[in-house]
Amino acid sequence: LHNIKLPLQLSIGFPIATFLSMQFEAGGYATYAIDGKVCQELHNTMGDVISTGVNPLYTSDETMNPINRFDAGLQFGITLRTYGIGISATYTHGLIDIAKSPQISAQTRSYGFRLSYSLGLLRYHLRKIL
Repeated sequence: LHNIKLPLQLSIGFPIATFLSMQFEAGGYATYAIDGKVCQELHNTMGDVISTGVNPLYTSDETMNPINRFDAGLQFGITLRTYGIGISATYTHGLIDIAKSPQISAQTRSYGFRLSYSLGLLRYHLRKIL
């Protein structure tokens, strides 16, 4: 899926040691899917693949799309930061059933990891060097 995600999070941080801090993040998000593809395989009664295909997930006829374009939910994270380098872990929990079929239930669940660097500290260190 290709989508646009708008997160809105509150972040609370506190120092653990002289050069180490911890930050907790929590909030919501809204997502709108722009494009996507679905891979399909057809099997015979013996389990052999008899046909495969890749089709667009979304078409101009919204009633034919198997998954809703809009999703919303909660997002949580924790970050450890030292010397401007951050290591984060996040969890996303969708609250909306994005499947349009009454026989199928689908919700967003994802884990993420991030490595970051604070550019403000880079500017500070460059000033000290130059």
